[in-house]
Amino acid sequence: MSFAVWLTGLSGSGKSAIARRLLDQLHARGVDVAVLESDVLRTQLTPLARYDEPERDFFYSILAHLGIELATRGKPVIFDATANRRAYRETARRGIARFAEVFVDTPLEVCAARDPKGLYRNKEATMLPGVQAAYEPPLAPELVVAGDAGTPDESAARVLDLLERNGWLTPALDLYQAVVDQGLEATIFADRDGMIRIWNARAEALFGYAAGEAVGKSLDLIIPQHLREAHWQGYRRAIAAGRTRSDGKPMLTRAMHKDGGKLYVELAFGVVTAAGQQVLGALATARPSEKR
Repeated sequence: MSFAVWLTGLSGSGKSAIARRLLDQLHARGVDVAVLESDVLRTQLTPLARYDEPERDFFYSILAHLGIELATRGKPVIFDATANRRAYRETARRGIARFAEVFVDTPLEVCAARDPKGLYRNKEATMLPGVQAAYEPPLAPELVVAGDAGTPDESAARVLDLLERNGWLTPALDLYQAVVDQGLEATIFADRDGMIRIWNARAEALFGYAAGEAVGKSLDLIIPQHLREAHWQGYRRAIAAGRTRSDGKPMLTRAMHKDGGKLYVELAFGVVTAAGQQVLGALATARPSEKR
C-alpha cells in the first residue's frame, strides 16, 4: 500500500528543500515517489493564476485529487505545497489511507528574510499567505519540523523515521538484512582479518554450517587446507589495494562442506568500502557448480 506526505508551511519556510532531500533519501531506499510541487503544477493548471480564494479552491482540489489517484494506484506521493487552508489538505487526507501532514514551522520574519521567490518584496502582492491572506497551520500534524533550525537533510530524515514508525516504509537496516537473508546465492561478508560477519540462509544450505556456527569464525572454515596459503595472499592483497584482480567476475574454485565433502563453487568476490574509501572487508557470493 502507498502513502502520502504533505509538506505545508509559509512561502520560504523550506518545504521545497526538504522535499528534494526526502525524494533523494527515498530513492536511495529504492522507493519510487512522485513529487507534486505547487509552483511547477501551477504553470500547467493555472498559468495565469490570480491567487485569490476561488482560484486556490480550484487548484488545490485538482492537486489533492491528483495525489489521491497516484496513491490509489500504489505510487507514494510528496505534496510540496503551502495549501493555506486546512480544507485543502484535508481533502487529500480523506482520500489517502496512509497520509501524513508535516508542518514546516518557520517564523514569518525568517521566511520574509529568505524570500527566495521575491514574494515578500513584491509591492503588488495582495494574497500572500501569512501576510495578506490567512494561513491555517495544521491542528494536529503527524510531524512538525523547524524550518529555521537544522538542515533539510535532518528534517527529511525525521520524515523517514515517521514513515518507518508508522509501518509505511521498511526500515533500511531491515530491508538490507532481508535482501541478504533471502538472496538467491550464498552471501558471505568477512572483515579485514577474514573473520565471517554475515552468513545467509543460502550459505547455510551450500556449506552446511548454520549462521551461529559460521559467524565469528575464519574463512578457513570453508577453504581447503591446500588452498589456504594462496587464498590469504590474495585476500590481504585485495584488502590493501581496496579492489580485487577479478573485478567481481565469478570464478570456479574449490570449497569444503561441513561434512568434509568437496565442493566446486562459482565464487564472485569484491572489497567493501565505507565513506572515505575505508576498507571494511570482503563480500563473496557463491553458487554450486557442476563444472570440475
